[in-house]
Amino acid sequence: MPPLTQKKGAGNGGPKAAPLKAALGSQPGGPRSKEQSLGDLILEPFTGCLDFLGKRIAPYYTTLVKIAFVQGLAVFAIGAVFAVIAILLLGILGGFSLLGISQGLGIAMASLPLLVAGCVLLLILVVLISWIETTIEMTAINYTAMELEGKAGFGIIETAKRIMGRTFRYVLVNLGIVLVAMLPAALIVGAMIALGNPIAGFVGVFLIIGYMVVVFVAFAFFAQFWRYGFLIDDLPVVEALKRSFKIAKARPLEVVLFDLLFIGIGIIVMIPLFIASMVVGFGLGLVQMIFSLLSIGILTIVMAVIITIVRMVANLLIFTLAQVYYTPTHYLFWKRIKERI
Repeated sequence: MPPLTQKKGAGNGGPKAAPLKAALGSQPGGPRSKEQSLGDLILEPFTGCLDFLGKRIAPYYTTLVKIAFVQGLAVFAIGAVFAVIAILLLGILGGFSLLGISQGLGIAMASLPLLVAGCVLLLILVVLISWIETTIEMTAINYTAMELEGKAGFGIIETAKRIMGRTFRYVLVNLGIVLVAMLPAALIVGAMIALGNPIAGFVGVFLIIGYMVVVFVAFAFFAQFWRYGFLIDDLPVVEALKRSFKIAKARPLEVVLFDLLFIGIGIIVMIPLFIASMVVGFGLGLVQMIFSLLSIGILTIVMAVIITIVRMVANLLIFTLAQVYYTPTHYLFWKRIKERI
C-alpha cells in the first residue's frame, strides 16, 4: 500500500496506535509473538478489539455504515442499469408494453443465439456486481487496518479505486475455484439423471450436500486470510491465496481454536441483532398491514415503498454492528499469526 499520512499524535507513541500495540504485544523489548502462550495468541485479538472499540467505536461504526450504504447503492445502480437494458432489448423484440416485453422474453428463450446472448449478459451482470460489491466491501478492511495502526487519509471512493484492479482478479480467481469445485457435484447430478433411480437420486442428494459442505468449509478455513494478503501486504492475488494456505497449514491448532471461539462469540453477538431485526420487521410489517386494510389507494403503495426502505436501512444499521466485532478481531489475529510463520 502507498504511504499514508498519520494523524496528529497517532504515531509510534500515539494513543490511537495503542489498541494495535496491545493486541500485537509490542513492548520496548521487541515483539513477543513467537514466545507468547497459545492462550495469549487466541485471546489477545478479542481483547485488542475491545480496547480499540472502547476508544474508537463511534467513528469506526459510522464509517462502516457509510461503506455499507455506498455498497448497497452501487449494487442497486448497476442492477437498475442492466434491468433497463434488458427491458429495452425485450421491448425491441416484442413491443414496448407489458405484453410486448413478455412476448419478447418468449422470443429470446426460443432462439438459441438470443438465449446465449442473454446468458452472457447475465454472467457479465453477476461478475460486475460481484466485483463492485466486493471492492467497496473490502475498503472496510483497509479502513480497519488504518484505524488500528493510527493512520489517516481514508476515503471510500479513493480506496475503492486503488484496490479495484486486485479485487477484480480476486473475483475471477474465486469464481474459477468455485466452478472447478462444482465439477464433481455436476458429475454426481449427471450420474443421477442417467440412472433414473429414485434411491440413487436420494443418495446422490446427500452426496452432493456432504461434498459441498466439506469442500467449502475446508476452502473457507485455508483461504480466510486471503484478502489481507493482497489488500494489506500488497501481494499478488494468487500469491496471497498461497500465503493464506501456508499460514493455516503451519498453525492449524491455533487457527482452529481461534475460529471456534470467533464463531462462538459471533453467534452470541448475532442473537440480539437478529431479535432486533425481527422486532423492527414485525413493527413495520404491522404498519404496512394497517395501511393495506385501510385501502387508501396510492398512499398505501407509497407507504409500502417507504416501509421497505426503512426496513433495509434499519437492517443495515443493525447488522453493521456485527462487522464492528468481526473485522477488527479477525484482522488482529491475522497480524499475530502471520508473525509466527
